[in-house]
Amino acid sequence: MSLPNDANIEALEVVVPRIQERIAYLEQAMKQAIPDFPNVLREVHNALKEYPDSVHLLEPAERATVVQACAQQAAISVAAANKKTGRSTASGKKLKDVNEDDI
Repeated sequence: MSLPNDANIEALEVVVPRIQERIAYLEQAMKQAIPDFPNVLREVHNALKEYPDSVHLLEPAERATVVQACAQQAAISVAAANKKTGRSTASGKKLKDVNEDDI
């Protein structure tokens, strides 16, 4: 099995530690609300786009940090569904409380 022509292991040996440093700073920036946060995220994103193979060399926690930073920057939140118990009618009464006078 041979490496693709564009694979440059020496470059990855230099780039991956730099990306890891920026991810560590990105994590601090998220926690401390540093104003430079979007720029750091952009730097990490650009580096990962330029060297996509470097993603495989990152730890799962580092990848999770990048995903969390993207979610924070995009103001995405995952929330539980607001599920009401019991059905209600247009008037707001629950079906079990409706009587003949309401019909």
